[in-house]
Amino acid sequence: MKIFSFSGRAPRLHYWIMVTFNISIIIALRLIFKNMHEAHSFASYGLDSAPGIIALTILIAMVWWSVATQVRRLHDLDKNGWWCALNLVPYAGSIGMTIYLGFIKGTDGKNRFGH
Repeated sequence: MKIFSFSGRAPRLHYWIMVTFNISIIIALRLIFKNMHEAHSFASYGLDSAPGIIALTILIAMVWWSVATQVRRLHDLDKNGWWCALNLVPYAGSIGMTIYLGFIKGTDGKNRFGH
């Protein structure tokens, strides 16, 4: 699927769709696990349980989609995808990348990463 691809370009809209979807999924998973924990306070929902494995699979897919979208968004800004590494800088990196990727207009027309 194109959403999991690291090649090509992505407009700001695709970036914000990914951010909104990921935040929604995280909130939903937190609510589900909170309700499961309250219903079965004796149970531990870790990676040795089906819900834990399903949640981990969803989170891995979300991280992959997030990084792929950020790389394509950087390509739209005519930057190398390795700029995503700035997200590893606590707070300043992720806030800076969110502002840069979410609000700066991409390159008009063709650039070295395509149309």
